[in-house]
Amino acid sequence: MTRPATLAMVALLAWSCASPAQPVVRVVDGREVPGRFVDVPAYALYVRGVVLEERGDLAGAEDAYRRALQHDPRSAHILSRLGALACRHGWASAERAFQAAAEVDPHYELLWRMRARCALRQGRLQAAAQSAELAFRLDPDQPDATLLLARVREEQQRSDEAQRLLEALVVRSPDSLEAWQALRELVRTQPPGALFAYADRQVRRLLHREQPPTPRNSGPSAAARVDDALWAGRLSTARHLATSLGVSPGELALRAVLLGRAELAREQAELVLSADPTDGDAWVALVAAADLGGGEDDVERALRRLGARPIPPGPLGARLLGEVLDRRVGENAAEAWKAAQRGSSPPAAESQPASPD
Repeated sequence: MTRPATLAMVALLAWSCASPAQPVVRVVDGREVPGRFVDVPAYALYVRGVVLEERGDLAGAEDAYRRALQHDPRSAHILSRLGALACRHGWASAERAFQAAAEVDPHYELLWRMRARCALRQGRLQAAAQSAELAFRLDPDQPDATLLLARVREEQQRSDEAQRLLEALVVRSPDSLEAWQALRELVRTQPPGALFAYADRQVRRLLHREQPPTPRNSGPSAAARVDDALWAGRLSTARHLATSLGVSPGELALRAVLLGRAELAREQAELVLSADPTDGDAWVALVAAADLGGGEDDVERALRRLGARPIPPGPLGARLLGEVLDRRVGENAAEAWKAAQRGSSPPAAESQPASPD
């Protein structure tokens, strides 16, 4: 297996092994919808499909998904991915898979998002709008659904609506690079004004990571003290401040990564993992630090440090792992990781993994 494939496998399976043996519950229209369990081969074949798709082997990916479907024929997630792959052959073949997925779970947001993207690619603007609107209604807090609907509105020459959607998104997700980039591009052709300049500054800030997220349960001044200590290389001081502020040891390692201090991040992460190999935040920090300042061998060693039955990373760790996946493996692997966090790709029990949908 290639190193990128190893990374995708570890990321996805680490999440699946981290969760308890219970169904995944998604909230749809205010009601809880439990997921289903599926056997190990289905999940393994699904992950293989993600890896092959990212490597450009679309025929191999489609074969893997179809084999996974034989183990779990009522997986809306697998059917949706098959629809997305079939889009390259034309709308009719893609629509068959999307309709099959809708029959299984008509409330599955990712299904309608994938269908909208396919419809856009096929030049079917009305179908794209219907699916994007439904995806947004099903999960208005899903940033990708908002971004897609804004793109559709722009294609419909409804730029005012697209702008309102994106402005609301950057308020909800001020650290979303994709949201700020979309807003910047949307208003680029408008008469010169403050909005474009402000969006451009935010894009530059996020590209250079000038303002790492604030630690939990602390104010901006407290966050600045922790970051100043890390910037100065005073790890012991940063540890003391983090403890007093309620910042976990694993999260401290993540903040060092955000500040570009790979060596400090590695030292902190190694310390945490030596005490608790299941700490998801520390493991992500170690992998990200290796990706930032090490070679391929360093990344491989970091990947192997995760213990059995790991604790899932927090929001910051999840975001960083998604960025590492996007850089080293590609968009599909990053999307699969995001889906796993949302419960679209259910966690796996030790003896009975959950379905990817």
